[in-house]
Amino acid sequence: MTDESCSCCEEKFNLLFQITWTDFVFAVSLENFELIFGKESLDRYPSLRALKEKIYSLPSIQEWLQKRPATDF
Repeated sequence: MTDESCSCCEEKFNLLFQITWTDFVFAVSLENFELIFGKESLDRYPSLRALKEKIYSLPSIQEWLQKRPATDF
């Protein structure tokens, strides 16, 4: 499956209209995907990376990321 053929990647994320819990859950899932398969694992899916980066760039999320406890997973 390529980024272009994925119906969820047509730049019609909920994020463009209103952020939902689904956006947060998906962003965390993408972070875990990168931890398991490496940072380059999303290189073929720029829209998915953009979703993760958009969520993780929110000020309140940035604040949490800086102070969250370190875990193995």
